[in-house]
Amino acid sequence: MPSTFDTTYHNIFRKPTFDDAYDKKLFELTREADEVLEIRPAPVPTKEMEVEYIDWLQDDFKSDPWVTYRFRKYTANPKRIPWKNTRQIKRQYQFTFMVNWFVGSVLSWPIAAMIGRSYKVS
Repeated sequence: MPSTFDTTYHNIFRKPTFDDAYDKKLFELTREADEVLEIRPAPVPTKEMEVEYIDWLQDDFKSDPWVTYRFRKYTANPKRIPWKNTRQIKRQYQFTFMVNWFVGSVLSWPIAAMIGRSYKVS
């Protein structure tokens, strides 16, 4: 904390004096944490915003699968969208893996059959 304050000006314009550079840095970090990085509350939604959200949620519910093993994850909650995104990415990865596996096995089958026939003969 500053050791003394210069009170010659009005309270708003006063400037602190510090004992050393560490006190000054600590005071600046504390002031930044208290005043500059203040958390703002979320704005209050208007009626149009609420109606728009309800319509979007209804359309989003329509896109959900009918039968799933984690049906509680699809309820309206804050983790709904990350869950759907994660599941979509996982399904996309699985599909890509299976397509690559199938194409690789189709392309390597003739080589494997040729090697098998040659070992059968020799």
